[in-house]
Amino acid sequence: MSEPTHLPPTGLTPRLLLEMDEELRASLNGMIGMIELVLDTRLTVQQQEDLKLGRSSADDLLSAINNLLSAAKIEAGLFELDPIPFSLRDSLGYTMGVLALRARERNFKLVSHILEQAPDALIGDPVVLRQIIGNLVEHALRRPGSGVVMLRVEKAWDAAQTVELEFSITRHDAGPPSLRAQEALPADERAESAHEPLLTIAARLVEAAGGRLRVKSARGREEAVLFSIEFGRQPRPVESAVPVEGAAVRNLPVLVVDDQPMHRYLLQKTVARWGMRPVAVESGATALATLERAARAGTPIPLVLLSAAMPDMDGFEVAARIRRDPSLSAARIVLLALAGRRGDAARCRQLGVAAYLTRPMKRADLFDAILTVLGMPPDGPATFLVTRHSLRESARPLRILVLDGRPRDRARLSQVLEEDGHTVLTAGTREEALAAFKHQPIHAVFAESRWSGLDAARVIALARERTHGEPPVFIAIAAGWSAAARRRAQQAGIQACLARPLRAARLRQVIDMVRAAPEPPGLPHPVARFRRRPRPHLAG
Repeated sequence: MSEPTHLPPTGLTPRLLLEMDEELRASLNGMIGMIELVLDTRLTVQQQEDLKLGRSSADDLLSAINNLLSAAKIEAGLFELDPIPFSLRDSLGYTMGVLALRARERNFKLVSHILEQAPDALIGDPVVLRQIIGNLVEHALRRPGSGVVMLRVEKAWDAAQTVELEFSITRHDAGPPSLRAQEALPADERAESAHEPLLTIAARLVEAAGGRLRVKSARGREEAVLFSIEFGRQPRPVESAVPVEGAAVRNLPVLVVDDQPMHRYLLQKTVARWGMRPVAVESGATALATLERAARAGTPIPLVLLSAAMPDMDGFEVAARIRRDPSLSAARIVLLALAGRRGDAARCRQLGVAAYLTRPMKRADLFDAILTVLGMPPDGPATFLVTRHSLRESARPLRILVLDGRPRDRARLSQVLEEDGHTVLTAGTREEALAAFKHQPIHAVFAESRWSGLDAARVIALARERTHGEPPVFIAIAAGWSAAARRRAQQAGIQACLARPLRAARLRQVIDMVRAAPEPPGLPHPVARFRRRPRPHLAG
C-alpha cells in the first residue's frame, strides 16, 4: 500500500469549505443551465459548435472543482463515503460511455471488460468510484499518442458479505515503443515526480475508500494503474421505478421553489419548454401557501421542484410540512441541492421525498427524474429514492448506428448521443451499414431518409435476420415529413420520423421508446428495469 500523498496545507475551515462548494456549484449551475437553454433554440451550425465548446469547458471546470474540493475535504478530515446499493456494470457502463467521446477526440479507443466472476449487486459509494475511474482514464489520455485504453475489473477475494475488486486501467500505445523506460513506482511518488494531479487525487480517493493504488509501466509501451477496493454485497436486488411516457408532462402543473432568481428562472424556462405549466415562488412559506390555495380550489399541484438550501425555511422543512398536511401529501417532491451531504438520502426517504438531485445537473437528468417520480405508485417515495445515480443505472446506454452520407451531420448527431453515454457507430455507405449488423447487435438506427446510398428495406431485412425477427428501432431523419412520406416510412419498417432541426427533448423521447423495446439478442448485459411496451409509431 502506497504512502499517503501529502498535499500542501490550505488552511480551509469546514465552514469555508462548505461555503466554497455551494458558491462554486451555484455559479456553474447558472452557466451550464443558460448554455443548455440557448442550445435548444434555433441556432446556426457555428453557434451550436461554439456553445457546445463552452458547455464542454464548463464540464471540465466542474470536474476540476470536484477534484479540488475532494482533496481539500480529505485534508481537512471532512471527506466521507456514502455507501448505497448500486449495480457495478450499469454504473461503469454509463461512466465509460461518457468518457468514450473524450477518448475518441484524442485518437484513443476506450474499452471495458468486467469479468463474470465480479459480482454486480454491490454496496459502496458509486460516485467516488466514478470519480476515481474518470480521473485515471483522463490521466491515461493526457499523454499524446493513439491506441487503446482498457478498464478491467476482476474479483480479488470475497466473503459472505463483502468482496474486494481489483480495477486496472491500461494504456496500449500504437506504433513503436518509447525509448524511455519507466520503473514501477508507488502512486504517490509517480504522481509527484511527474506532476500528475489526477493520479494524486485518485490515489487519495482510493485511500479514503480503504483501498490501495499502484502504477506499473513497461518501457513506455504500456502503462497500467491498478487499485483495489472492498465493497459490501447486496442482500436483495435494488428496487427500481418505471417512468411514465414523456407525453405525461404536457400541461402538468408544477411548483418551482427557489430563493435564487437565476436558478428559479432556469427551472421555470426549462419545464415550460417541456410543455409543463410552472408556477415559480421564492420561499418555503410562499410555496406552502400556493399549494394550499391550489388544493382548496380543487386543482392540486402534483409536482414540486424544491431547492434544498433556502433562508428561513429550507427544502427539508418544506418537504416535512407538505407531508404532514393530508391535503398536500400526494404531491411528488424533487429536492435540488447544490452540494450533496452524507445522510441527505436517508433524510429524504424519511420525509417521503421522491427524488434528490445535486446541481449542476443535465436537463436530461431532471427530465428523467420527473418521468420516474410521476410513474411511482402511491407509496413509491417511501420505498425508492430517485437520484442521479439511480437514473444512470436505469437509463441503460444504447448501441446506436447513425447512417448519413454527410460527415458533418453524422458527427453532430453522434456527439449528442455520445454525450448521454451511448455507444455510437457510424456509416457513410450502404456497405458500412450492412457490415455493422454483421459484427454486433444494434439497439437503434438513425438514418437520413434522403440518403441515396441507403436501401432501407435491405438493411431492415438483414437486421431481422441477425436478431431472429426482432430488429432494432429504426428512426428516419428528414427536413420535413408529409403524411404520405410518413406512411411510406412506416410501411418500410420505420418506427419514428424526426424532422430537422433535431430538438434535445424529441431525441430523449425517441431514446425512451428505444429503451422500452425488447433487448436485441447477444447484448452483454440484459436489462429488466424498464417495462417492455409495444413499439409506437412516432411522428416528427
